Amino acid sequence: MPPIRNARTTLARTSPTEVRLSSHLQDEAINPYESKIQHLENYISELHTFIDNSGQRPGNSLYPVQSVISFLNAILDVPQTIAAVLDSQPGSALILSFQLHAKVRKAYEKLDEQIVDQWCGITSDDFIEAMAKFIPSAKRLSRLPEGPELAFDLLVELGENSYGHLEEPHGCGEGRPHLYHELDEAMLQVAKCMDWKTDLASENIARLEKTADFLMGFGIDGYAVMCLRYLTQLQYQA
Repeated sequence: MPPIRNARTTLARTSPTEVRLSSHLQDEAINPYESKIQHLENYISELHTFIDNSGQRPGNSLYPVQSVISFLNAILDVPQTIAAVLDSQPGSALILSFQLHAKVRKAYEKLDEQIVDQWCGITSDDFIEAMAKFIPSAKRLSRLPEGPELAFDLLVELGENSYGHLEEPHGCGEGRPHLYHELDEAMLQVAKCMDWKTDLASENIARLEKTADFLMGFGIDGYAVMCLRYLTQLQYQA
């Protein structure tokens, strides 16, 4: 039977160099996992915040339908880490597209219902500013599988909802050409990622030209210039 070693005696015989080496080896073993642990802690914290904002925490008093509506409103503003998980799910592009279209309509109606008379102060500038806020979300949608066509349709809808009531005497603002240019750039970027068919290109050209002609009648030119040029070239090449 081997002799039983005294732990204290063994520790006392361990040299300082061996202790430092052992500590160094432990650090090397633990360090690779520290960043992963920190990442998980941040992810869980963001997830708790997201759940709180969406009304999905257990025990929440919202009715099921209200919870869903609250969830849809919050899901567009989720942290990047959570958005990556949501976007990786099957059918995520269609779900996100539905949510974004609903948010666009809500944003438009919120402005539209405030127009009660010529002194309300709501002009075309307010509409384009509201619609431009959805451009980053449209770009996010375009990066998903089957997302480019849905994202392009959304961007065209943003343009169609970007001017409010220009035909009213009080409806025309000062113009926001930089925002229309930003919208045009986003359209062009997404259009270049799409597999265009002749009928789809013709349909969207007609939609873009209709909005462009209407805006030009009120002195707002430059709408979708780059995108229209690109789609027209595709038609000639077909």
